[in-house]
Amino acid sequence: MSSINAVTLIVEEPSAVAGRLAAALGWEVSQDYGAFAEVKAGDGALLWLNEPGEPAAESQQGVIIHCWVDDVSAAAAGARAAGAEILREPTVMDFGMESAWVRVEGGPIVDLTRPVDSEPTK
Repeated sequence: MSSINAVTLIVEEPSAVAGRLAAALGWEVSQDYGAFAEVKAGDGALLWLNEPGEPAAESQQGVIIHCWVDDVSAAAAGARAAGAEILREPTVMDFGMESAWVRVEGGPIVDLTRPVDSEPTK
């Protein structure tokens, strides 16, 4: 069986976006070469950020990175404090998840989510 090792996003400033994601979400920038950066978000797939060969908005249209968190409200508040834009405040969705959407300048939408049947950890 195979698994997803990495997801590549095309962004205008890979190094800057990687730093913003790390600051807003507590992720780790594991490689940074300016035109390419690699970000680790826990034990999940790697996020590779590359410079565009075309406008980034055209390449990323419809892309959302989903990230499990223990406490959606706390994660969104931390992202906001680090300068991220909150696109959707923490909301209980019809399909049994609590979710908030955040975005750092020049970066993708990140969905901070958890099942509603689990209590946030304190």
